Amino acid sequence: MKSIYSEITFKSCLTESEAEGFPVSERTEPALTIYNIVTSLEGHLMIRTAIKMAPGVPTAVAFEEVFEKLIGDAAFTNDMKQYTGFLIRRVVERMGGNHVEKGVSIKRASRYTRGSIYSL
Repeated sequence: MKSIYSEITFKSCLTESEAEGFPVSERTEPALTIYNIVTSLEGHLMIRTAIKMAPGVPTAVAFEEVFEKLIGDAAFTNDMKQYTGFLIRRVVERMGGNHVEKGVSIKRASRYTRGSIYSL
């Protein structure tokens, strides 16, 4: 099924190719796709919008729909969810934002159960 996400070309804006110190290799799928989505210009905009529009909601849920459409279940293993959170934090810090709180429960139906809150 075609979605709006299949029309977007997600290309990473970050210059590093590896998440140093993180156990998931970005050379594997779906990690490479997650990396390209979260670190892309569109990903930066999704993060900024999520933080501004819903400051008390973990930012990772902003990526849930695009991951579901483009990657599927493989994006929601425990390793991939942790990796997504790691990348989001790295992008937020590069934008000049701060980590506010971790382990916040997600109160709506979601494939994520907990996440971090950020400020910009």
